[in-house]
Amino acid sequence: PTGEITKDKDKDKDKNDDFDPYGSPSAKPQINPQRFSPTLFDQSPEEIYNIGTHYFNAKNFVEASQIFEWSCQKSNYRLSVACTNAVYLRTNLCDWGYLGRGFERDMAIVESVTKREVELYRSVQYLKDFDEN
Repeated sequence: PTGEITKDKDKDKDKNDDFDPYGSPSAKPQINPQRFSPTLFDQSPEEIYNIGTHYFNAKNFVEASQIFEWSCQKSNYRLSVACTNAVYLRTNLCDWGYLGRGFERDMAIVESVTKREVELYRSVQYLKDFDEN
């Protein structure tokens, strides 16, 4: 390794290039299970999220980020609050992985969460104004 930049795309290709915010195995950030109690992985996404909240409140942001990410992955990216909290913490920690490619993945998660919330909460109904003729 001489430190020079190579243009060989195969060498620079990261397994996260084909990100699917709905759970592509190749796109998931790696969770280090050795850092946490084995019982954590047997719990529901909601329970894992609550544990992540305790780490966050204790200002243990690196661990909170991983726990929120695990909750997000375990819910198949449906527990939006866990997903966005993991993204928020990675953004504050500037923890986007190899060549910063995790940033694009995180923005795709934010985009999918936003679209789902708009679809869920946005309803437009025309109500007749009885004062109009």
